[in-house]
Amino acid sequence: MLIDDRDLLRNFDGINLSHMNWFLKEVSIPRPLQYLHGRSASLCELCLNYGLALAAGLAFTYAIHDEPWSPLRKMLLLLLAIDIAGGVISNLTTGAKRFYNQDTRLRNLFICLHIVQPMLMIWLFPLHIISIGLMAIYTLGAAYYLNRILYAPHQKVVAGCLLTAGVLGTLFTDLPPVVNVLILLFQVKLIVSFSIKW
Repeated sequence: MLIDDRDLLRNFDGINLSHMNWFLKEVSIPRPLQYLHGRSASLCELCLNYGLALAAGLAFTYAIHDEPWSPLRKMLLLLLAIDIAGGVISNLTTGAKRFYNQDTRLRNLFICLHIVQPMLMIWLFPLHIISIGLMAIYTLGAAYYLNRILYAPHQKVVAGCLLTAGVLGTLFTDLPPVVNVLILLFQVKLIVSFSIKW
């Protein structure tokens, strides 16, 4: 028997949480944002999504505040961190899954468009072009492969193996810590959050 999130809220460990049903309410997403969240999302999903994106922005602000980089470089790095970290959560939401599962071409386009994020990383850190490029090719290739086996019963296990291999691969790079974290989040976003059929 499947349990609905609302059932869990009504009786979570004997505590009545039915007053929080508003938090699970589905809201329509404006057309320009549907590529991020799908056609609808719960308030809970949106709050968690944007909350984590904000937390990532704050964490990266703290991590780079003493770096001798230009304000433009710092700003672009922050936007990249917010986009990738927010995407980890957004790609796990029910609305985004429904939206992208409706059309294989849309899924492939989503993966292809994510070449932009590593390209921006390379532009910001040109001395690390090989490490960023290899990690990006691996991640995009893994996401594409997982997309091809979307309905295979072993897809989650393969995704876990591919993510673990990608994480281990970062040990062999010379990336600055903030770029390394971006690469790791990029891998989680594409290999796990987007590519797995939950």
